[in-house]
Amino acid sequence: MSPETELVLCLCRTPLTRQTRDRVQSILNSGMDWDIVFAQAGRWELEPAVFSNLCSIDAGTIPDDVRARAELVARESRAVAMSRSLFVCDLWTRFRSEGIEVIVVKGPSVAVLAYDDPSLRTFSDADFLLRERDIDRAVALLLAEGYGADYDQKNQQILLRGQHALEFSSGGKKVELHTALMSRHLRLDIDDANLWNSTREIDCLGTRIRVMSTPHLLIYLCAHGAKHAWYNPRWICDVAQIVDRLSAAEFDSAVALANRTHAMKIVLLALVLSRDLMKSDLSRLDLGRLGKEEKVKKLSAHVIGALIEPDVSAGSRSRRDPRLETLLFYTRSRERFIDKVATFATLAFVPSQRDAGSAPIRWVTHPFRIVAQALRQLAV
Repeated sequence: MSPETELVLCLCRTPLTRQTRDRVQSILNSGMDWDIVFAQAGRWELEPAVFSNLCSIDAGTIPDDVRARAELVARESRAVAMSRSLFVCDLWTRFRSEGIEVIVVKGPSVAVLAYDDPSLRTFSDADFLLRERDIDRAVALLLAEGYGADYDQKNQQILLRGQHALEFSSGGKKVELHTALMSRHLRLDIDDANLWNSTREIDCLGTRIRVMSTPHLLIYLCAHGAKHAWYNPRWICDVAQIVDRLSAAEFDSAVALANRTHAMKIVLLALVLSRDLMKSDLSRLDLGRLGKEEKVKKLSAHVIGALIEPDVSAGSRSRRDPRLETLLFYTRSRERFIDKVATFATLAFVPSQRDAGSAPIRWVTHPFRIVAQALRQLAV
């Protein structure tokens, strides 16, 4: 791992421990390519925490121009994060005023619960979870507010049956409405009643917003990261930040929830990554309750290798379909064979939105196109 990468991974945690500060000082003493540091933090969307923490380091090894640049980036990125959090809060209030119950899925909910500060975590989309009975009113509200649907509205029922998000945009703002935490083919079947009954309200910039319980949020973050093959270390940092604040009772609830949703391996992988990459202290948690670490050893090595050595086999990866590649990773993260098979079966045999309204031949050939893509993936 390069010193620049290690520095970014150390500085993305908050608050910094004494041990981390000492390690940062040691890294800085070894010399630094600051352009790489700024580029890496930007690419991984870690700028608010990284550069706020860097500015708090009293080190003569940080040149004055670098410190000034870090202060500017920290200030600007935190302002953007605050602005987006306020946008989510305002939209949440609009939904509530119309009697539409929604849960803030990520964004400011993760920023407050994991970082204790909505300015320390950036995000792009505003994700809301709502009951299917309220979806038509929520769509109507967004359209009335000037948002455009980023999908063919004739296919809305197809998307909802597949538990896919309905996406909307207006200028630089993007909103996603979810009726489930994960698409149906990913088979993370969290009981709706339990999820909604365990929600709570937290304060975010003066607005009380509804969020998931910490155990539900942890399971979701673990599954979301696995769905995307953990290509962004910010998601691993989110898990590490949540775990640092996890009580024993919340860990018990998370393990029970992971067991009910057959996501033990997914959660174990996320916790191992948070320990090995983010130096999260898991000594107080009994990881053995989630399974043997040997089961996720190869998956963890794959993720860490891709992050710290991104150019290895780059030519080979560039010839692969990234969507299918991440799906293959996700299925390897599931512990039950039936979930692995069902995920691919749903993808192969259930026509997608692109097939809707197409000639019958496209519907018939859908499975063969998916199989052909898989074979090509395995061949490269």
